[in-house]
Amino acid sequence: MHATRPTRRLRAALAALTGAALAATLAVAAGHAPSAAADTRPPDVGAPVTVSSDPLPTVQIDGVVWTQTVVGDTVYAGGDFDTARPAGNAPGVGTVPRHNLLAYSISTGVLVSSFVPDLDGPVRALVAAPDGRTLYVGGQFTRANGQSRSRLAAYDLTTGQLSTTWRPTTDNTVAALTVRPGVVYAGGSFSSANGTGRARLAAFDTAGGLLPWNPSADSRVNAMVATPDGARVVVAGAFTHLGGVAAYGMAAVHPATGALLPWAAALRVRNAGDAASILSLRTDGTHVYGSGYTYGGGGNLEGAFSATQDGTLRWVEDCHGDTYDVFPGPTAVYVAGHPHECANIGAFPETTPRTHHRMLAFGRDPSGRTALKEQGTYQNWEGTPVPALLPWYPEPEAGTFTGQSQAAWSVSGNADYVVMGGEFPKVNNRAQQGLVRFALPHLAPNRFGARVSGTALNPVLSSFDAGRVRVAWTADWDTDNEQLTYRVVRDGGTTVCTLTRRSTFWSRPPTGCTDAGLTPGSTHTYRLTVTDPWGNAVTSGTVSATVSGSGTGGAYSREVLADGAGDYWRLGEGSGATGYDWAGGRDLSLGSGVTRGAVGALGGTDRASTFDGTSNARAGLTVAATAPSVFSAEAWVRTTSATGGAVLEWNTASSGTGSKPDRAVYLTDGGRVAFSVNAGTRRTITSPTGVADGRWHHVVASLGPDGMRLHVDGALVASNPAVTRATSVWGYWRVGGGTVSGLPSAPSSAWFRGSLDEVAVYDRVLPAETVLRHQQLATGDTTPPPPPPPPGVLAADEFERTVASGFGSADTGGGWTVVGSGASVGVGRGRMVLGQSGAQVTATLPTVAGTAVDAVVDASIDRAATGSGPALSLVGRRVGSADYRARVRWGADGAVTLTTVRVSGGETTLRSVPVAGLTAAPGDVLRVRLQVTGTAPTTVRARVWRAGATEPTTWAAESTDATAGLQQAGGVGLVGYLPGSATGTPLTVAVDHLSVVAP
Repeated sequence: MHATRPTRRLRAALAALTGAALAATLAVAAGHAPSAAADTRPPDVGAPVTVSSDPLPTVQIDGVVWTQTVVGDTVYAGGDFDTARPAGNAPGVGTVPRHNLLAYSISTGVLVSSFVPDLDGPVRALVAAPDGRTLYVGGQFTRANGQSRSRLAAYDLTTGQLSTTWRPTTDNTVAALTVRPGVVYAGGSFSSANGTGRARLAAFDTAGGLLPWNPSADSRVNAMVATPDGARVVVAGAFTHLGGVAAYGMAAVHPATGALLPWAAALRVRNAGDAASILSLRTDGTHVYGSGYTYGGGGNLEGAFSATQDGTLRWVEDCHGDTYDVFPGPTAVYVAGHPHECANIGAFPETTPRTHHRMLAFGRDPSGRTALKEQGTYQNWEGTPVPALLPWYPEPEAGTFTGQSQAAWSVSGNADYVVMGGEFPKVNNRAQQGLVRFALPHLAPNRFGARVSGTALNPVLSSFDAGRVRVAWTADWDTDNEQLTYRVVRDGGTTVCTLTRRSTFWSRPPTGCTDAGLTPGSTHTYRLTVTDPWGNAVTSGTVSATVSGSGTGGAYSREVLADGAGDYWRLGEGSGATGYDWAGGRDLSLGSGVTRGAVGALGGTDRASTFDGTSNARAGLTVAATAPSVFSAEAWVRTTSATGGAVLEWNTASSGTGSKPDRAVYLTDGGRVAFSVNAGTRRTITSPTGVADGRWHHVVASLGPDGMRLHVDGALVASNPAVTRATSVWGYWRVGGGTVSGLPSAPSSAWFRGSLDEVAVYDRVLPAETVLRHQQLATGDTTPPPPPPPPGVLAADEFERTVASGFGSADTGGGWTVVGSGASVGVGRGRMVLGQSGAQVTATLPTVAGTAVDAVVDASIDRAATGSGPALSLVGRRVGSADYRARVRWGADGAVTLTTVRVSGGETTLRSVPVAGLTAAPGDVLRVRLQVTGTAPTTVRARVWRAGATEPTTWAAESTDATAGLQQAGGVGLVGYLPGSATGTPLTVAVDHLSVVAP
């Protein structure tokens, strides 16, 4: 939805779409036959190459181009215009007549002088015959080259002449065309074709005869495409019914009979009615692509989508802002429109005032999933596969011809070029009206470099340590390269540092480096040069600084910097509201509740900052960026608080509460350290012991290819190897406070109370030996750390803690979520008190272990129950409210029954067996083991034996299942249950020694 479009004028035209009222309104396209960064020199090996953003000289027009198609080396462009002129010519200079249709060379941009069509009304649709010899034209015209042609015409591309034999007619606008051998399909706003009733859809043979094909749409058709296999014709527009059958904005029909065919994408992409529609459809010979708009209601997509030729939705790019046309090139998918916000797919956010990006490129295949909708009333596409937005950002100027303040309406191309058409007067501030070409880099000049230069690029100099100057700047950006190289030169000749960093127009992170070994009191000048991969360079002005003679970073800070910290906030130096970043330029803005001067973690003269536990006690970045997907976050923590709080988090808001923390290191009320990331679902690992003892503790949380890892005081205390990436979100690092709502074992306070020191963030995973070296360097303690949890341990809990209500946090695997009353932990066991018949207590962990889980738990009951006995279930794969589990039931006579169960909208017994030779009295401990492995089908198998006895070698219950929705990774848990027929309450089920590993 877009508050400034369509205007009232455009909406009226959309509703009517008839005759001259359609002129200069809305473009529609005729049908035509992970996350690596792609640009003209991709920084990632194997990433595809986009066309350059250099606008190549192209013939110009004096109106608007609505549609284009490419045949060999020739681009055919149709629209609403009267003249053409060479590239570089001002309006009115060197013009030749070209009424609404022209042709030019895609390789030179020069007008084809031998093709001189002349149509008396706008051209809305173009498509070439499969053999490339005939161009079919649709629109609002009634005459072509002086002859009567009612909205349809054909040109012989070998001669350039109007066909005298293909002369079908419609009584109103033709806005869409597609072809199959021997058949031309047309769609638009007409009600008859060749004098016979045809509601907005018709088909003709190559002689111009009307065919029986008659799907009959109840509102306008904007786009059509024949699927590559020839089995379907996909039609799209604003209709809600075809042939009286519900079909909302898009549908597939039989190419011969016109009967509706299955097209699953139409069940997800829903644009129709007066305020929404699908505007374009294209195919690349393998898949189908489309785009649309919605305004105020009636639709759910303003971006583009891709589907297989049988209609299965492949991806959706959920950018907000109408998308008029889409072209699937060989290496990228290009769109024309006016997107203004792509934050849901991890790209540029909304701005005030609103900024439109009228030409964009996306990856051809999905590379991630859409994040939760955060803005307005837009559709929530959360979890839908999405392609990457690629670094290609030409800047066309909005035109005035249609009165809609738009630029590009149409996009097409071939293997080497992308061509845009519309009403823009300039591209990248270069005069180029209505048409423009872009080429792959081997054919392009590649002369557009970084965009910011001169004094706007000046670095900021700071000297807060003896003999050192920090040189900081905001990253530059380039219209077709993500990776730029920065070189800092001191005093006109000495290179201080050379850095290579990635950036985009919306993500320009502060960065920098430190010039060390300088004489205190001396003054030096600095200049910054930014170079793109093609050698295009821009330079800042010259700035100067005087070197400080006081302060010392010491051996610890030198080690942190040498180990590659991207951000390093020491939190002890200086005064005022700035927390300097010693590694770069991303300084923190400190709240009034942060006080300098506390004794630091490094001892001696080192100082830290104290946070007072209120909302004023926070430090945050003020410049947003994209969250790191691989990182280590390091901090020294000292507190005695019993209310926990956030230590460091990545948040979608720079201050306040209410925004979700997608990466968070925090303390629970018990003082345990928790590390949580949003990986589509929340995943958390927690330290087994607390740190709220008034001493300094070293904390390092990492996310990377080996999973989540949490180190405390140099030792690995928790891990989850199954979680290797977090969602891509736009936001800020915040220190000392933020948002804790929704976090497992969320603390009472979001705001940390205590002291923090030496906070650092790295764009890599710190090796265990580096973490230990930092801890030992600060403390001088060389005692070896305790051994880490065994490899492959996903969750573990010895229940050696006291929790009055709930289970608290597991030793490994995060915080327990408990549903039902009666759960507690004490005396080395977890307890589920079942107070009455029918009572149930469910405890789950967020741990996800791929699709292979081997889980073991000890269980016992404190008293016998008559009737159906109590049960304990061990859950091995939980997805939403569905799961696979093994259930042990104690009979009143001591008999033990083992059952494997699927829960999905109800319970289904997979396998149930009495366990021969095993009985259990109250107090006897049984050990339950469950394995859940594989997908489609999943194997579920379980066994149970008396704890301390030899484990059986065979599985007592084993089965397979392929229920949809459970063929994926899931969580683990425990369920205590007392059937409604049982008596003898209250009854307690106790659990202990939980272990979950990846087999």
